[in-house]
Amino acid sequence: MANLHLKIQKCLSANMNQLMTKIAFQQILIISICLLTVTACTSTVRYATKSSATRPSSATSSQKAHRSAATTNTSQKKATATETSSSQKLTQTESGKILGEGEASYYANKFHGKTTASGEPYDMYSFTAAHRTLPFGTVLRVTNLENQKSVVVRVTDRGPWKAHRIIDLSFMAAKSLDMLGSGTAQVRIEKLN
Repeated sequence: MANLHLKIQKCLSANMNQLMTKIAFQQILIISICLLTVTACTSTVRYATKSSATRPSSATSSQKAHRSAATTNTSQKKATATETSSSQKLTQTESGKILGEGEASYYANKFHGKTTASGEPYDMYSFTAAHRTLPFGTVLRVTNLENQKSVVVRVTDRGPWKAHRIIDLSFMAAKSLDMLGSGTAQVRIEKLN
């Protein structure tokens, strides 16, 4: 009888250990999933503040030459308006289709060198932009509506993540549009390709 009692106790002990191991594994799994969900839902601010509008280092002469070649001042162009099904007014110009007008911001300096959604590293001295839906590589003309300065940029990232903004620009593109002081500007976006 004592022998049977020992066998039952060993069996219960083994089953209890398996049950405890299973419960511990399930708890760890649930906690891990919760932590991953929380971290995946957090966002990183990619907007410059007035204090980060200063240039951290000087650019090379080839970067300066590239900047001056990419910046353009646009003149008034003939435009014909067409209505889209979503009742958003689009305008066809000589150079491209106007995608919209709205608020632009630019990347903070701390993102220089970080990987963008396209896989390219963000270069604050190049003429790039982030847009929510346009394909990577899309070439855009962005015009500051206050001073009519414009710049040509290439979409390399996703954003902006503030609902009222339509585009995020690189530091150099924002500088070319004279929007570093305020951090934002009202712009028009034209698709060139």
